[in-house]
Amino acid sequence: SISAKELQRELEVTYKTAWRMANLIRKALPQSDEPLDGEVEVDAGYIGGKGIAGKNNVNLSQVMADKSVVMAAIERKGRMKAEVVPDAGALSTKNFLWKNVKQSATLMTDSAKVYEISAAPFKRETVNHSKGQYVRGRAHVNNVEAFWAHVKRSIRGTHKGVSPKHLQTYLDGFVWHRNNAGTDRERFSSLLSAVLQPVA
Repeated sequence: SISAKELQRELEVTYKTAWRMANLIRKALPQSDEPLDGEVEVDAGYIGGKGIAGKNNVNLSQVMADKSVVMAAIERKGRMKAEVVPDAGALSTKNFLWKNVKQSATLMTDSAKVYEISAAPFKRETVNHSKGQYVRGRAHVNNVEAFWAHVKRSIRGTHKGVSPKHLQTYLDGFVWHRNNAGTDRERFSSLLSAVLQPVA
């Protein structure tokens, strides 16, 4: 959760060394293969890229094409997963859901049409953001949207920028941090267990 520049200053090493250390730590924090169950919020996000959509959003399609598409799923009061996906289409969404969520789960999504095909086997509850609806009974995606907000703020404020090549490892770090949201002592102990390998 700190930048390579901060590591550089604290450890008095080169930026290249600090970035490599941080990258190796993130690579040691893979997400669990166990699929999520229960009530699971799912949402896609767009990260990175630069550009101005222009008057009447005339350049919006190009601005969006320059961004990386990411998907996240969060169990209510449980674990989460997040991945970089090829696009926001039905096939990519289906592949993400079938890999990361049990079909016994109840999906909580927005009203995007992509879910009508990709989430067909699942029970699903929706909210319609275009109509100003953000909570409908137990249906909402507030937790996953809060996660995306945290990721984007951290990238802009702490890391300043993340390349598409390394975005997945950053996501792994953010997911690990959320899934280990106990005390600092517990989190640090879990981190050491993940990154320290026994000497052969």
